[in-house]
Order: sequence, then structure tokens, then C-alpha cells
Amino acid sequence: MDNLIIMDDKAKRNYGILALLPNLAWGITLVYYLITMSPIFPPKAMPDGIAMATVTAQHYDTLLLFGICSAIISAIVLIVYIVHIARLRTLNSSVKAMWILVIAAIMPFGLLIFWFLHIRHESVQTPIHPDIA
Repeated sequence: MDNLIIMDDKAKRNYGILALLPNLAWGITLVYYLITMSPIFPPKAMPDGIAMATVTAQHYDTLLLFGICSAIISAIVLIVYIVHIARLRTLNSSVKAMWILVIAAIMPFGLLIFWFLHIRHESVQTPIHPDIA
């Protein structure tokens, strides 16, 4: 008896939402950093390096918190995707290794690429291995 995972539209959408979470978290972190830097950016002028360092130091705790939260979210989603890739029977070992390296190398955009190129096109009943070993 084959082990199958049901990849209906709802499951594919959920994997897509998971792929967006790290992008959203890092985007929020970047937007917060740019908002904190906005007072020192005069129009059409280069910002002062000392002023940038001062503003960064003033907001270091919050930036660190945003960064840690974004990294934790990214790590959790990366593990979910690696487990999904490892369990797929439709991919051979070299393709699995390539996808894991691509996703890890260009995280968080690699998740969106894998979702767009692979998960979105998976059949409704996708054969999987019972575990990742």
C-alpha cells in the first residue's frame, strides 16, 4: 500500500501561505529599519554614516527582536519544506538535494520558487515515503 499525501487546493494554498511567512517577517523587519532611518535621509542627499550608526544603536533591541523572530519563523518553515521534499517519491535524490540547497541558499525567496515551480503543480494524491530516513 502506497503512502499518499493529499495535496488538494487547500493544502497547496497552505504551503503557499507558509512560504510567504518568512518573506513577510523579513519585510516587516526591513520596513521598520527604514522607518527608523527616515529622519536622517534628507531629500537628494547621502545619509551621514555616524547618524545611521546612532539611530541603529538607539533601536538595536527592537531590530534584534524583529531579526530573531524572523529567523525563527524562517527556520521553522524551512524545516517543514525540507521534510516535505525529503518525503516526496516523485523526486530523485539529486533533485531533492538540489532543491534543499536552493531553498536554503536563497531563503526566504527559495520557498516561493519551490512552491511556484513544484508544489503548485503536484497531483492531488502525491506518493510519499513514510518517513524522511
